[in-house]
Amino acid sequence: MPYRPSYRLIVWFAAVVSPILLCADETRDSLLWRNTEHEFERLNALLLKSDDVNQRTSGPGSLPAFEVFPGDRRRYSPVSYNRVDGLFLGLGSRKRIAVTPLPENILLHGGFGYAFGAHYWQAFGGADLLLPAESFTFNVGVEAYHISDSRDAWKVPDNENSLYALLAGDDAADYLRRSGWSLHGELLPWQDLRLILAYGSEQLSGLPRSVRWSLFGGRDAFSANPGLANDSNAHNWTQHRKTFSLAFALTKIDDLIGYRSGLRLQGLAEFSLDRPASNRYLIEAAWYSPVAAFSLNARTRLAAITGSAGFPQLLTLGGRGSLPAFQRNEFSGNRLALLGLELVWRPARPGKHDLLANIGLIVFADAGYLQTAGPEKSLLSELLPADLREWKLSLGAALGGRNAVWRIGAAWRTDRSAFPRLDLRLSPPF
Repeated sequence: MPYRPSYRLIVWFAAVVSPILLCADETRDSLLWRNTEHEFERLNALLLKSDDVNQRTSGPGSLPAFEVFPGDRRRYSPVSYNRVDGLFLGLGSRKRIAVTPLPENILLHGGFGYAFGAHYWQAFGGADLLLPAESFTFNVGVEAYHISDSRDAWKVPDNENSLYALLAGDDAADYLRRSGWSLHGELLPWQDLRLILAYGSEQLSGLPRSVRWSLFGGRDAFSANPGLANDSNAHNWTQHRKTFSLAFALTKIDDLIGYRSGLRLQGLAEFSLDRPASNRYLIEAAWYSPVAAFSLNARTRLAAITGSAGFPQLLTLGGRGSLPAFQRNEFSGNRLALLGLELVWRPARPGKHDLLANIGLIVFADAGYLQTAGPEKSLLSELLPADLREWKLSLGAALGGRNAVWRIGAAWRTDRSAFPRLDLRLSPPF
């Protein structure tokens, strides 16, 4: 019998959980985390430090939002705007928090909202059980969801993308609907390393473009959301998937007066339990090195999909977050390599209270490779190009924040003659 998620159950579960989370006081006094020598205090500190510097939360009795692979899923935002949902308004949070009168080792999260363009409710909710031990920490959790999602979330954060979509009709993501549930476990052998395993059962389906309006983008601002190729009714598709995933995240990043320093390394192996199988493999590394008045930042991302891979599993490159000199998702395939390098120069020393102390000059370069290998090919087949000319190169310069948190500049493609493209970012590219 095909898998049919109970949407009403998911919506009602999230609708009950979300107001509890919103009303919960996250301070030490309101939660059951009053003993500073308690094991869960150590657990909370470990989990918070292990998370990416941009996702950290504060306060005992809370965990960052769970992700099998960071950036592989849109972050929940109570207010957003895109070409498939239109205006979305909701309540809730994906941050996992403890609430009274539940036991202190049970954390909840949840949310729900309505997409006014697509005319449908979205909801998610879940719970985690913390199981601390003397030398390591482990937690298990379950989540159910009925949401619109994107595999492009690693390129541009959802709040930044919503702003571009609303003002200019520029939506950097391709979307699909996900409905299902998952089980996960997280092991922290020490404070900088997180090991994750997860099982998921879900239904994927297409989402058409539902809005065309933006403030300055004209009457037909958005391009169509892609669907299945060679299909006259491309968005009326459904795909059932059962997967088992293994992932790790090693994070050793510090903020030095606003300058990131350290290393982030994360990887994913997602195995399909269906036939025909389509497995995903991802590994990403980012390195941040401030030296005197300069910061040298680098990023590497490798991805491969084996087996019979089609939309929505296909990988894409182009546009903000990957190759800024190229059009959005200009390239697609199942073997991806992306290299990024940026040099930030800060004319003034940090700590000075003048304009130059918060502004940096940025020079950046991004090289990407995307190829399509046949379903019979092995994982490493065609993962890297045999000819250097197959790399697509984007070069740029910008004026931005001292840690490249925001920037405005231009990027040039080198494969052919073309006008430079505006590179406006409100968040670091990696």
